[in-house]
Amino acid sequence: MSGDGDRERNLALLEEAIQAYNRGDLSFAVARAGDDIEVFAHHELLNTGTYQGRQAFEAWMREWQEAWSELTLDVRGVETIGDNHILVDVLQHGVGAGSGAPVDMDLFQVIEVREGEIKRFHLYPNRETALAALESWG
Repeated sequence: MSGDGDRERNLALLEEAIQAYNRGDLSFAVARAGDDIEVFAHHELLNTGTYQGRQAFEAWMREWQEAWSELTLDVRGVETIGDNHILVDVLQHGVGAGSGAPVDMDLFQVIEVREGEIKRFHLYPNRETALAALESWG
């Protein structure tokens, strides 16, 4: 099944995941990740590289959170692309755990959701790079 129903479910999943993340609850997203989830952070960001699998996803998110003494995501825009992909424009507000320095970081998340599971979660520094990557997914 695909279409508007999938897009609406995927957007609801995204909203719940961001609310949980902002509360410091990683379990919501981890529970909805596919066993073979692919996580990627562009080389211009933190925690760069590609990670495979639910355990790697959870470890990657924990490392990301541990870098900050305070961390919230402010969603500035959401765009569905096809039935299974979401492009999310995010402003991350953080305070460095070691430095205490406040940091605002622009991010673009590209998320693939199929049958209620997060299959891919990628982070990019700008919209153009995110869209180019999504195009390469086929």
